[in-house]
Amino acid sequence: VKSKELVEEINGASRSGIETVPIRVDGNGYIRNGDNWFALLANSIVGTGTAGDTGRKGNGRGRPPKYAHPIKAPLSLSPVDNATPICRFHNYHSDGCKKGDDCDFDHKHCHWCRKPGHIARNCTGEDDEDMFDFTSKPIKIVNCHAEGEVGDVIVSGISDDIPGDTLWKKSRYIARDKRLRQYVLQEPRGGVFRHVNLLVKPIHPDADVGFIIMEPEDTPPMSGSNSICVATVALETGVVPITGSDMNFKMEAPGGLVNVSAICRGGKATQIKITNVPSFAGVIGAKLEVEGIGELTVDTAYGGDSFVVVNSDALGVKIIPDEAKHLVDIGMKITRAANEQLKFVHPTNKDMTHFSFCMFAKPIFYENGVAISHTAV
Repeated sequence: VKSKELVEEINGASRSGIETVPIRVDGNGYIRNGDNWFALLANSIVGTGTAGDTGRKGNGRGRPPKYAHPIKAPLSLSPVDNATPICRFHNYHSDGCKKGDDCDFDHKHCHWCRKPGHIARNCTGEDDEDMFDFTSKPIKIVNCHAEGEVGDVIVSGISDDIPGDTLWKKSRYIARDKRLRQYVLQEPRGGVFRHVNLLVKPIHPDADVGFIIMEPEDTPPMSGSNSICVATVALETGVVPITGSDMNFKMEAPGGLVNVSAICRGGKATQIKITNVPSFAGVIGAKLEVEGIGELTVDTAYGGDSFVVVNSDALGVKIIPDEAKHLVDIGMKITRAANEQLKFVHPTNKDMTHFSFCMFAKPIFYENGVAISHTAV
């Protein structure tokens, strides 16, 4: 803020009947009580509460805000596929959604709590979990990447008492609650390029480290690149003490145990090898009708998350950087079609019922006797 006139105008707005918070500006033009001011601004947009009031009271999330218009509500994705938006007009408009059954968005789940059976205007916001206070301390995040894919790691500042008696259930709480995800993944702290992992106490007796993965689109059971980042940070910050040049230990992800083999030199992890959770092929040779493409023959698989696998040669696409935008566009169509027409079943986790990704895979070929495939997700 560089204009004294602007500050005086805002500070004097209360005299015109507009609720406001006096702005404190230092000599360099920085707002020193910006949190209070922006809380009031946000609440004025949704038409409820006062400065510092989050709209959540008692157990659960509390009742949803009374948005001045449905489009003012933030985007909320269907828990079925974590991709389809939940219809805001269906949830908040007094006349509902005029498109009705022709609407492409989710009409089955509440926009506020993401549970089925009611709409946000009738949501009490109550559930079986108390509102968890993640932290009142500074959060320490260590930056890390695996071959350029960002996988930062929260090493301290978050309470260990996240609701849930398994790491999977704790990760589901974080996914539903959204507060920690939004805090570290959205701008200005994050972006679509950033994954963040939360170190937690492991529950499995054989594990040395527990971690929960937060990606921009999902809170998945397991991730290869993120597990490499977690193992690296755990070693280099002393969570797992480096006792030799060759280190072997176990980490617990929401999807299960992963084995880590690391080579360390001078207090640094120079090489990490991960043995993933048990993986499997689902359906081989399934027929899938995709809008704008036609009928495809696909496979389904699990390797720490759920995939629809497409033969890139049969589809006529090249797995090269110049094709990235095209691969993203058709990959999203294929994933959406798979969630509508196929069924994913995990043998030990009944909560996993959707496909997360489309994988384009070039048929296996051999170089010097080594089996190779090029893939893009």
